[in-house]
Amino acid sequence: MQDPFNMQRYDADIYTNNSTIRWINRWESRRVGASFSWKFGSQQIKAARDRKNGLGDVESRVSM
Repeated sequence: MQDPFNMQRYDADIYTNNSTIRWINRWESRRVGASFSWKFGSQQIKAARDRKNGLGDVESRVSM
């Protein structure tokens, strides 16, 4: 939540010889947001699907 008490504003005082002007500008700045995420598919099936590629063979031959 942003600016829940609506405190964002701009104000100015203008003084001239025979008058004073007080200017206050407020805008609607209160906002509420929500989000969610969803992963499609079964994570157990994806973890069980061990794809073989040439990288594993290279990693076993290289010692660091």
